[in-house]
Amino acid sequence: MSELLLEIKKIIEEEKNLEVLHEKLMDVHPYDFAQIFGELTTQERQEIYDVLHPDEIADIIEYIEDNDLVLSILSEMPKREGAEIIDEMERD
Repeated sequence: MSELLLEIKKIIEEEKNLEVLHEKLMDVHPYDFAQIFGELTTQERQEIYDVLHPDEIADIIEYIEDNDLVLSILSEMPKREGAEIIDEMERD
């Protein structure tokens, strides 16, 4: 497991203040986040979806090259949020 993956898992597990969690997650560049996103559990990704804004998630997804993973990510969230993310990606 990469150091970044371990760090993200630890942040998600330990940080209960949503504002602080958001700040800590935003310290990670979207490209770096994309490299480990598929290695997170569905529950860990769900916690990320709950904290990050659709445009922030879109920034991460744009760096993911595995289309199956992108489809999986979009299917894990409510349709409205998925649609917002796709809309954000189309604007960029």
